[in-house]
Amino acid sequence: MPFQPAQSDPEYHSFQKRQSFLWIVLLGIVVLIASMVFFVAYQFMQGGGNDTSDVSSSVIMPVARVVSSLIGEKAETKGDYFLVSEASSRDKRFRIFKVYYSLFSKEEIFSAPWRDKAATPVVTEYGENLAVFFDQGYTILLTREGKTVPLSNSFFVPQDPHFAISPDGKKMVYFKQFSSLGTMSLTVRDLEKNEDVFGWPIGSPASEVCDFTGWSPDGTKVYCTRVKNGKAVVGAVDVVHNAYAVIASVSARVARFYPAQALLVAADKQSIFMFDSTTKEKKEVLALAGKTVESIFLAPDRSKIVFAAGGVMHAVGLDGAGKKEIDHATRILSLLPDGAHALVEVSEDGGAHYAIIGIDEKSHRELSGITTDIAYIQFIGWFSK
Repeated sequence: MPFQPAQSDPEYHSFQKRQSFLWIVLLGIVVLIASMVFFVAYQFMQGGGNDTSDVSSSVIMPVARVVSSLIGEKAETKGDYFLVSEASSRDKRFRIFKVYYSLFSKEEIFSAPWRDKAATPVVTEYGENLAVFFDQGYTILLTREGKTVPLSNSFFVPQDPHFAISPDGKKMVYFKQFSSLGTMSLTVRDLEKNEDVFGWPIGSPASEVCDFTGWSPDGTKVYCTRVKNGKAVVGAVDVVHNAYAVIASVSARVARFYPAQALLVAADKQSIFMFDSTTKEKKEVLALAGKTVESIFLAPDRSKIVFAAGGVMHAVGLDGAGKKEIDHATRILSLLPDGAHALVEVSEDGGAHYAIIGIDEKSHRELSGITTDIAYIQFIGWFSK
């Protein structure tokens, strides 16, 4: 019988086919891994690439990934959304989330190490960007997408998160820090010249830290509210004449000032009331039956006051009529732009979660499940694309 080469064996041909298939699979895996490495490198370069490490040199990297979709739909970048920050005691991280409330989806846009429970980072709007204040005077600037913004010598960011920028972007009112002990001076800064133009004495009433709550319609005055030791004080800072004046001072445990209406909405132990900073008239709206008001808001249409007390959200007309209990809520984080709903925090079973509930019409939509590891929540604000 003539000699037959081994290559003509049918089993050998079958082996060659299997071997070719394995090589194709391995090549596909290599291409996939290379693509993933390229994608990670691209995301890092998009994040800015500047050094944003904390005091322990841990790298802070912005991320962009949808971490939950509460209705099973893909999050879109259209429509209104709000930003909120959370500090987790479980994995010791501080995160900023973008929440599309119309789709009920939650997207993590920024993450950083958080180890000091006594110094929770604070996020403040800075024009079109966000300023994140860490401990020890360390601050970074982010876009609303979570990407770091490089800072130059001509770009001024204060050390304290209590500041306000005028509507025309030319002036800043902030608390200038003079020592690590928290010695402050209320200061007006010219952002065009990049220099301070006026400061109030340290220890003066004007230099007591407060929360800026908005500007006058003409953009010449900014208002600042401070609630301390059972008293609410509203100050007006005139950036044209460099003058400070107290326009409201009342006994209160919680208060919110509305510049457009020159109206302070507040609550003490006995009642919910309104104080007109122009006429100095105080008007009682509702007597309280021993319940502590945790948060209070004036509805955008100025028809009612919405507040949280005793673990329940309530609404009442400005004349005290039509009081009603709406739904469970530990505190109100914000009223939605439509004025018909409220974003609330509900604490129960040792944890907390968000919900959007209707004010006039009964509705309740959960935004997340109960999270027992969230040590701190800060509502940042509403935004639109």
